[in-house]
Amino acid sequence: MCTDVEEEVKSKYILHWSYRHYTTLPEELQKHGNHVEEIYLRENHILLLPKWVTSLDNLTHLYLAGNDLEAFPDDVDKLANLCYLELSRNRLKSLPPSIVRLRRLSHLIVDFNILQVLPNELGNMKALYMLHVNDNVLRTLPESVCQCVSLAELCLHNNRLTSLPQPIVYLPNLETLSVHGNNLLYLPSIRFVCNCHLTFYNNPHLNYLSYHLTYGHDGDMHHLMSGCGSSIEDISDFTNLVLTIPQHQRLIVLPSGLYCVFSRPGVPSLFELTLRATYPLMYKIEERNRLKVIIYRT
Repeated sequence: MCTDVEEEVKSKYILHWSYRHYTTLPEELQKHGNHVEEIYLRENHILLLPKWVTSLDNLTHLYLAGNDLEAFPDDVDKLANLCYLELSRNRLKSLPPSIVRLRRLSHLIVDFNILQVLPNELGNMKALYMLHVNDNVLRTLPESVCQCVSLAELCLHNNRLTSLPQPIVYLPNLETLSVHGNNLLYLPSIRFVCNCHLTFYNNPHLNYLSYHLTYGHDGDMHHLMSGCGSSIEDISDFTNLVLTIPQHQRLIVLPSGLYCVFSRPGVPSLFELTLRATYPLMYKIEERNRLKVIIYRT
């Protein structure tokens, strides 16, 4: 005689099992669920997924937000048809390296975990459209993410990032990049190739905003400046811009590409001269500890 769960598994392609107080997956799914395409398991108490879960060949959507998972199966790449994976609000410290071999995965959501790193080969995920890693403890972002050519939405807010890989500006389809609430020291020094909406407020250590980056935001300087000190009330006229650099207990950190700036033979621009002078001058300030405020007028 079939149980209610067994009958449900046999008759449905989409299983709605959220809020059922499950601590593991029902065995009926292993026996009769190879045809199942979507499983909703949000807000249960699942500690560990059974090994057989990766044998569900037709699974395309798996929702596991709000459980107690500390690990995900190492052979997750066997779920070859998986397109949508939601693992938010668990206890994950890392993702299995094999996840980058999910060729059809377009949505990966792992908010509110304790992830310290992402897989180095993330760039192999050419179908990845949305990547959410908000509210984790990431310190670095693998440069390979810049090879995710389908990526349109990258949300990394409330982590511990200090920088972003420079090639991120070349992602051809990137529409949204959210990095507010991090420890960013600087942002990419060149303009995004696409019309990317960038949010980066609440980065208290931000030292550097490139002209090319701000120029691409259509004058929305109030929002831009919110992450790096006092906002500028009137930015309509940049000809008399005053930049105040207070004394810090540490050195100002600029992108490595700006440590030494040179141009073609000829008279350099004031912008270039400023970049040439600023970084070594701040070293002198730190070493001599004489001046409290340096004001540059351009």
